[in-house]
Amino acid sequence: MPIVAPSRGDLAKVAQYLSVDSGPDMPRTELRRYLRTYLKRENAPHLPTLNWDEDPLQELISEVGRKRRAELGEDDPNAILASLRLAVYVTTSWTNLLEDALTEAGRPPEVLYFDWHRQRQFDDYELPEISPDHPLVYHLFGTIDRPESVVLTEDDYFAWLRAWIKRVDKSESIPDSVKAALTDRSLLFLGYSLDDWEFRVLFQSIKSFEGNDLLRDRKHVGVQFRPEAVTIDRDTAQDYLERYFGEDRVDIYWGTCSEFLQELRDSKVGI
Repeated sequence: MPIVAPSRGDLAKVAQYLSVDSGPDMPRTELRRYLRTYLKRENAPHLPTLNWDEDPLQELISEVGRKRRAELGEDDPNAILASLRLAVYVTTSWTNLLEDALTEAGRPPEVLYFDWHRQRQFDDYELPEISPDHPLVYHLFGTIDRPESVVLTEDDYFAWLRAWIKRVDKSESIPDSVKAALTDRSLLFLGYSLDDWEFRVLFQSIKSFEGNDLLRDRKHVGVQFRPEAVTIDRDTAQDYLERYFGEDRVDIYWGTCSEFLQELRDSKVGI
């Protein structure tokens, strides 16, 4: 592809090129093909009863996740997240690994998604009462079992943000519990780097809510980045986040998601 070397690891940019060069369905087709091939190569010897070529991709991911949780036990990141007494989980993941972990933990979740590529997600849907025992998992950027919903290319991110702002302005399709979680709570971001499209678009979506200034009243906003993915220095990263959330309101943890979550669990913080 005619993409400069530093950008060849930018999934949104590569997917955008494929979309223009080979058609809008190509990136999602290639993504699913790659995931199926990778999962089969890495896990077929250990899970020989699965039909890696025919079983639904999301089911394969669930089976691999179940095996991983069994191997890692309480150190599995999704298992740790499921152990936290949270009522709302907002995720940009395309998989159902978090939902599976919550169900295993005895906290079966309600699962919704932001249907950015359609006019409306639901009209008459009444969301059940959300609580730590019955949490909400809200997918922002689609799920792998609904390929058309996956936010993948640069154009997808722009379309997603336009749809999000339009729904926010009209108070459509976004549950009140999600709005409250993104404006009136301390936020913990897991697994992003500052130059991720997910991270940048996610910040813009939060800023679009009326009342987002309430974030400045929170004592902390915990943010975790993969150190190997950060392309700017730490002081610059700290300054960047403080510009969004107000001075002295952001702590950055420099380490992996697994390390952070294990420390969070072991600290016995009352979340």
